[in-house]
Amino acid sequence: MRINRVEQVQDNVVKLITERHPTLSAISISSKQAAGEFIAEQVDLLDRTSGRLVSESWSNLDQNLRDELSGLLKVASVVPGGKALRHSYTTLYRAVGPDELADIKKTGHFVNRGSAEGKYFTDTAEHASSYAKQAVKAFRDPPYTIVKTEVPASYLGTSIEVDGGIHAFVVPEKHLKGLRPKILDSSEVPKK
Repeated sequence: MRINRVEQVQDNVVKLITERHPTLSAISISSKQAAGEFIAEQVDLLDRTSGRLVSESWSNLDQNLRDELSGLLKVASVVPGGKALRHSYTTLYRAVGPDELADIKKTGHFVNRGSAEGKYFTDTAEHASSYAKQAVKAFRDPPYTIVKTEVPASYLGTSIEVDGGIHAFVVPEKHLKGLRPKILDSSEVPKK
């Protein structure tokens, strides 16, 4: 009997996850089974009220696609939280002036005023504070506030070095609204 390669890979993923995270997997499986039963009831209701449109559509799918979708659901049923497979996140920091701080407080996200390609962030609170100190000194800017946010690593390219050794990352404008800045109560004191 020939074993389907996709099914074998899916079974190996399920086994790996349950071996490494047995408690979380058990909790995840139990809660997803309960949710799955509820969803199955809702799908059945939708299927009956739509004249069996859902089940007919499923039946009309290519068998390989149905197998692949079933396998993906099997893997998803044991992934604790599932977050690790979707994105890895990086904590980044930004020094913001009074206007940008007001935008963050008003909207809950970063707002790109003007025509910039995105916003610059750095990898440590100390680097953000160093930038703020330089801007206040060089341009007589008003005081800055440091914010931090979690950014999906997939949004980031390679860092560049700016302003005397600060590692900067540009987050493109299209991703800014999805970020949730946290205003820090204090700033790291730059060593320089």
